[in-house]
Amino acid sequence: MFRVQCKNKKYATGVAPCMTHPHNYYIQLLAETGIIGFLFLFSVLSYLVFVSLRQLKSIIFKQKRYLSDYQVCLLAGILITVWPFSPNGNFFNNWLMIVYSLPVGFYLQSIYSKDN
Repeated sequence: MFRVQCKNKKYATGVAPCMTHPHNYYIQLLAETGIIGFLFLFSVLSYLVFVSLRQLKSIIFKQKRYLSDYQVCLLAGILITVWPFSPNGNFFNNWLMIVYSLPVGFYLQSIYSKDN
């Protein structure tokens, strides 16, 4: 609802207040979609951290590795995208979501092609 409320003179700051966005996916999703949208992104972050730590543990203890090098690179790209302390663009921007979603599609394809 930022786009609606920024037009209100009570909340307006600067010359063009409606041209800004929070520059953080987590804050934007909390403000615009509530806890449900936030939990979606937070669950993605939790999964990525879990898989990364599991892979790191297998490397340290010289066990069988769960992921290929290709999958690790894709997960690193996704993790950089959803890292909560990095500045981001607008979550609902079309071209940003296309660029950010490409590694997700390649990662899911690599998982499902490995199972078959």
